[in-house]
Amino acid sequence: MNQNLYDHILIRYGELSLKKSNRKQFTQKVNDHIKGSLRKFKELSFENRGMRYYIHLNGVNPNDVIPYLEKIPGIFSFSVVARTNSNMDDIKELAKQIILEENYLGKTFKVETNRGDKTFPYSSIEITKMVSGYLFKNVEGLKADVHNPDFTVNIDVRDEGTFIFTKIIYGMGGLPYGSLGKGLLMISGGIDSVVAGYLSIKKGMEIETVHYASPPYTSDNALQKVVDLLETLAPYVNGGKIKLYVVPFTEIQDNIYKHCRNDYCITIMRRMMYRIGEKIARRRKCLAILNGESVGQVASQTLESINVIENVATMPVIRPLAMFDKKDIIDIAVKIKSFDISIRPYEDCCTVFVPKHPQIKPNLNVSIEEENKFNYEEMIEEAVNNVQVIEIDINKHYSVFEESDIL
Repeated sequence: MNQNLYDHILIRYGELSLKKSNRKQFTQKVNDHIKGSLRKFKELSFENRGMRYYIHLNGVNPNDVIPYLEKIPGIFSFSVVARTNSNMDDIKELAKQIILEENYLGKTFKVETNRGDKTFPYSSIEITKMVSGYLFKNVEGLKADVHNPDFTVNIDVRDEGTFIFTKIIYGMGGLPYGSLGKGLLMISGGIDSVVAGYLSIKKGMEIETVHYASPPYTSDNALQKVVDLLETLAPYVNGGKIKLYVVPFTEIQDNIYKHCRNDYCITIMRRMMYRIGEKIARRRKCLAILNGESVGQVASQTLESINVIENVATMPVIRPLAMFDKKDIIDIAVKIKSFDISIRPYEDCCTVFVPKHPQIKPNLNVSIEEENKFNYEEMIEEAVNNVQVIEIDINKHYSVFEESDIL
């Protein structure tokens, strides 16, 4: 791609254009995220034009910038564009240069014009006709096809100049990171929870994460798998850092399986996780608990189980994957490059102790009776007070904190 010809990247916000009184707050969050993600490219400069945001490449190869933009929530699409003055001669000549540069000779094409500058002396239809006619006369071998062209010459006439491009790259979409508040993601080493985290980020949530570790039943490799999974999410996060709270869960899990009915152990284990998760979430000022549950997928995810398990939570529990088929979840996991990590053969505490016949229609009163067979409240407090905090960085730098430093 000719860096001298294509000198800008045009950002489109998509869904954010529907916002009204708070539109500026949303777009500013996207703009800040763009600048933060691209801070390594010192040559870049930025131009904010309301619902148009331009990155001035200043000699930077656009192919180096594109992978960063694809991972920023709130960007609907973007294009690498060439900019010229808003007069017909310059517009025609630039359109011709682009076709020659991209080697579109012999291809079918059409021209589409967006006339945002209403002072421009020609209408969108007139601009389209004049540019199309010029290209037919001056570029050999072009053929018109307004229904299914090989490429489209897009002309965007604005107050600040005219921008021409032939390709639209679709971004992550969604809402700006952190625009909907913060949630605590319950993350295991499986396929689902990291995908739920990705969709939460895409929808505009800031995330922090919690993992329940049960050494020696779960290994250091299982924890490393979780860290590696969060590395796949870090590029989508403004600032590139995600906090992971590792809860020591062995004592609670041992007591569940020692004192409680075998078929109720998964139900009670999940109730304990929600209690601990909510305590951490409130200390970290999170507004919701997030997880990767999909209705009916396993015993703890039947509607009866969800009702009994969630009974202990007093804050919203959001399940981004609630109605997803497993194939749809796997497709996203492959897309975000988490799938191969998730299938590593290191089990977490949710899979190590699965009973042969878990209860799929648990009774709330029975669940309460069973969990009251041991003093879980003291164990929960001890677990929360001994959380290990790991900060995962996009550059694979890790920081470990004491619980008192963070919670």
